[in-house]
Amino acid sequence: MMNIYRQDSALDSSPPSSTGSRRNSLSIVDGIRDLVRKKRSKSRLEDNGKYKGSGDSHFCFDIDSDSDEDAPHYPRFKPHRRFSVPEKTLRSADYAILRSTSRRWEFEVLSAFDKNSDPYRQYLQSITCYELAPSHGIVIHIDSTLSLHRALVALKESGKAAALVTDSEQCQVVSILSHTDCLQALLMAEQDAEMGEKSVKEYLRLCSDKKRLVTTNVHLTLWDVARLFCANRVHRIPVMQVDEAHQETDVLYLLSLQAIFSEPVVKQLETRWKIASYMQERLIDSRVGTWGQIETISEQQTVRTAISVLMKKKISCMPVVDAFGSAKAVLTKQDITHVLAGKSSSHYLDVLGMTVAETIAARQEHLRPPFTTQNRTIGDTIAKIVADHVHQCVFVLDEKRVPIAAVAMVDLMEYILNWSDSTKC
Repeated sequence: MMNIYRQDSALDSSPPSSTGSRRNSLSIVDGIRDLVRKKRSKSRLEDNGKYKGSGDSHFCFDIDSDSDEDAPHYPRFKPHRRFSVPEKTLRSADYAILRSTSRRWEFEVLSAFDKNSDPYRQYLQSITCYELAPSHGIVIHIDSTLSLHRALVALKESGKAAALVTDSEQCQVVSILSHTDCLQALLMAEQDAEMGEKSVKEYLRLCSDKKRLVTTNVHLTLWDVARLFCANRVHRIPVMQVDEAHQETDVLYLLSLQAIFSEPVVKQLETRWKIASYMQERLIDSRVGTWGQIETISEQQTVRTAISVLMKKKISCMPVVDAFGSAKAVLTKQDITHVLAGKSSSHYLDVLGMTVAETIAARQEHLRPPFTTQNRTIGDTIAKIVADHVHQCVFVLDEKRVPIAAVAMVDLMEYILNWSDSTKC
């Protein structure tokens, strides 16, 4: 849960009510300072001079539900916890980002910053990979000595989009097996009938263009791991636990950009104040993503052709167009692997001869195509792509429904990173 509070009540678009005018006339941060000061004075008296204060103390607070209705509902100071933001940081702050704790009505201050700062940067720098770990998660491990066919069957039966490949001799994770590998193996099997019986290790050796494994640890902030996603153009990064010597040990979970957008970024879009101006910028003005030369495929082309384009261009999906170039649907790697999973081991190569129309008909009956217009804002686009849960990007269509741009998750994250960096130059 994330809330953003600010000091200047005059910026609030809604007028204060008569019963709450006294409450709104005071700032949240001023109330926090007052409580901190009073608590210190009380602690000194109770400890008979044994209190040891700090000019850089940290704090946390909760909403005082027992206070008088007409009194300002300021957070109540919690003396028994170690807190996350130095008090001196708040003295010049205009905003504070809050997060609920395990205690009812209690909130922790994650960050405090002035009105000229980027709230997305502040929030992403306040959250670590550990805090985004699912409460119940499963990570699939596949031994590198397993045959490629059995490994892909295991991946399909797991229902997961990717699995980690582990080298039992080195006792470490060496790669990731994903939908991309399923399609790559399908093309290779057409040329080599024995490909399915080769080991995963041998398959990885033959795929010289496969991206190297990128990992991170639980202590890295989401801001830093977002840079890893953009620099390496990958969809998932294993988050590793570390021991006391700061050495990576076990895998905690697989982190995706979808998770980063779904939690911290979209949470900020839901706040009342649009305090990041670039979120209101239109796609046509920002030019975020790829504009012009968008790869498309017709409904009557074969899956073999589609896979070749996806692999060559290193993309995860592309628009399906009719004879006039108008977009009708979107073909993804998952669409193809979904059809492939329904084929027996002796007929899986039949998928290559299927048409694109046959492939998407079996998968996208209830999916809304990820299409948008050039006048939609950055914020709207982020919200749309997160709500989709399936596609990695959205496609911008013109008035004739011809694709003119592709905006992927990594493009949006890169835009946020670059905008924040440019404002500090």
